[in-house]
Amino acid sequence: VCDADGTYTCTFTFPPLPDENETGTYTVSGNTMTINDSSQGSPETFTIVRSGDTLTLTLSDMFDFTQGVEEAATMVIVLTH
Repeated sequence: VCDADGTYTCTFTFPPLPDENETGTYTVSGNTMTINDSSQGSPETFTIVRSGDTLTLTLSDMFDFTQGVEEAATMVIVLTH
C-alpha cells in the first residue's frame, strides 16, 4: 500500500519461506519509483508502468536465491487496484 504521504507497507510472499513485511518511504519521478525500506540502508529504484488498475514495478539487481550466492535477476511486482 502506497499512501499519499510518501510512506508504504508491503508483504512479500516467497514460499516456502515466511512472509516478509516491509515499511518505508517512496518517491515517484517520471517512470521511476524509489523506495527506501526502513530496515535497509540503500534505496531501490524501480521502473514503473501503469495500465488501468495495474501498476508494474521492475528492478534488475543481484539476488540471493541460494544462501551466500548472489545472482543477477529481475524482480517484477504487479499491483492491482
